Amino acid sequence: MKKIVRKNLALISLLILMLFMVTACRKKQYEIPTVMTHNVNEITLDYVICSGAVITDGGARVTERGICWSQTANPTRALATKTYEGSGLGSFSSYLYGLEFGKTYHVRAYATNSVGTGYGEDVIFLTKEVKSPGVTTTEILNKSSHAAISGGDVTSDGGGYVTAGITWSKDPDPVIETSSKTEIIYGIGSFTSTAFELESNT
Repeated sequence: MKKIVRKNLALISLLILMLFMVTACRKKQYEIPTVMTHNVNEITLDYVICSGAVITDGGARVTERGICWSQTANPTRALATKTYEGSGLGSFSSYLYGLEFGKTYHVRAYATNSVGTGYGEDVIFLTKEVKSPGVTTTEILNKSSHAAISGGDVTSDGGGYVTAGITWSKDPDPVIETSSKTEIIYGIGSFTSTAFELESNT
């Protein structure tokens, strides 16, 4: 009877030891992070502000987080168009630069750990559309043998920042790409500018 009890105790001890070893050797199962993309909350001519949050780290430390964007759906961190906003859990925001006017963009928040990268929802926004400004040319106000004062009136900025000035050449309808010009950082309204280094009697 004692031998049977000893055998049973030994068997139970062996089973407990084996269970402990299996539990100790079992690796923890990690997952990719859980991420949320927030709405785009500011759209300007130069940039937009997007934000997101890392909700869970999946059991492994988040080493990188940020925003990725493109003109096609579901952008990924493999793109060059992404930001890096540190690591760990919590909320963050990013400034996105270099966007085209009047275009639809997709953004997603992302977070990366040792398992992989998790993404938030695909959020869509539209950048501001900018049109050509409206401008009229004023008559020559004053002239000398080598200079002339003129100007214009900017009647509309087209929704963008305006650089105003005058352009001149010996040919009709001068344009800034191929003619002499002046540039004045200006908004809506009238301005004056001087054409210089002119040939006399021309």
